[in-house]
Amino acid sequence: MPEEKNSKFLNAIERYSKEQQKALKVKYRDLKRKELQKAEAEVLRDAYYYIQRKMVAMHKEIDSKVSKAEIESKKKLLEKREEIKKIVFNMAFELLIETTKDDTKYTSFLKKSVSSISEVLDCSGTVFYLKPEDIKFTDLIKGEYKKTCTVKESKEIKIGGFICVNTKAGISINETLEEKLKSQELWFMMNSGLKIV
Repeated sequence: MPEEKNSKFLNAIERYSKEQQKALKVKYRDLKRKELQKAEAEVLRDAYYYIQRKMVAMHKEIDSKVSKAEIESKKKLLEKREEIKKIVFNMAFELLIETTKDDTKYTSFLKKSVSSISEVLDCSGTVFYLKPEDIKFTDLIKGEYKKTCTVKESKEIKIGGFICVNTKAGISINETLEEKLKSQELWFMMNSGLKIV
């Protein structure tokens, strides 16, 4: 009988050992599954943040490239606009020079300009500066001004018209065609359709 008792005791220990092993295996599987889920969640979170950082960096790089491309494009447009403006104003310069060669049109312009100046600047001692080729209009200017005045040459005037100066009154009026052409640049840029937005 002691053997039978020993055998039952050993069987009970073995059964208990197997139950404990089974319980430990289940506990180990659950622990392993939980640790894997935790590690998977950490990996997914890290991957998400990595992707977010990469996306932000890509957006910044794309924005930078787009911005540089826009700046370069605007720079090219500005250069092209300036080139067009130069062409147009060089053509206008040449046309104005041609107009000064037509004595009828140019004489009419000078008469109107001097007449309107004489209404504003109604005093003697005025000096009219003309380009050297226009000195031939001295009598016309003196006749239209109707006050005592002097006509002198100015090599600074390239197209035509005149600059009148009265030191007593402290007045200088630029009625050159160059000045009139220059004053049209702003109007041209605003109305030519060459705006850069």
